[in-house]
Amino acid sequence: MGRTANVPQGDTDYPIRYLSRERLIALVGEDAARRLVAERGGRYFRVPHPGSPECDLLAAVIGDACAAHRLAATLPGERVALPRRITGIAPQIQMLASQGLTAGEISRRLGCAVQYVWSILRARRQ
Repeated sequence: MGRTANVPQGDTDYPIRYLSRERLIALVGEDAARRLVAERGGRYFRVPHPGSPECDLLAAVIGDACAAHRLAATLPGERVALPRRITGIAPQIQMLASQGLTAGEISRRLGCAVQYVWSILRARRQ
């Protein structure tokens, strides 16, 4: 389903499920996923329980009550890490590298890790 991690929060560890772009889009649709990521992307997010007032707030944020209910019904009460963006940045990395930018410059410009830039550039060479 997805990766999980334990992130310390005071004296208790809360499991966090990474919600990939593909899974998020499958759950709520592309438009709702774009709005949710624009609002809360790159951060942790607690999925509300179906029918709760928080679920209504989620519906207002993403603009789709059915999509909010699907997400809440699938992952009720879970903490998820949302992706930073909905579209991949590999093509942008390759374009900037072809323009002569260094991996460090690309990572700063796109807001991603230098290691990620290198992994994309290595995959392109193979």
